[in-house]
Amino acid sequence: MNIWQVPEIATVYWAVAGFALGWLGLIAFDLTTPYNLRDELKEKNPAIGIVMAGLMFSIGLIIHSSMLYTDTLINAAKYAGIGITLNIVFYHMINLITPGWNLHKAIDDHNQGAAWFVFGLFVLVGYVVSGAIS
Repeated sequence: MNIWQVPEIATVYWAVAGFALGWLGLIAFDLTTPYNLRDELKEKNPAIGIVMAGLMFSIGLIIHSSMLYTDTLINAAKYAGIGITLNIVFYHMINLITPGWNLHKAIDDHNQGAAWFVFGLFVLVGYVVSGAIS
């Protein structure tokens, strides 16, 4: 019997992999934005929590599709990396396409409307990458 065909083992394996890939996504996002996620959470900034939740949701969607259609951790990591990169690029593009308004400042100022916009953007990316996998 193949150990990976045992549902309980596969569940733990994918849960750990998903957590690790999600954590890597947060680290990448933290390194590419002007604010420190940990400090913003300590300040009780709800906007940053919404943004982080959107990123994790996006990565989860991508890993889910990867599990269904490719079934390997290497492919899950590859697609998660693509999704993380696209999320970060599109996040930064918002400032380019909205002159006179600064997304970084809005998030830093606890603007929940801006945060929900980013959440939606991340979900969009997650669904598109997930669809491309299938």
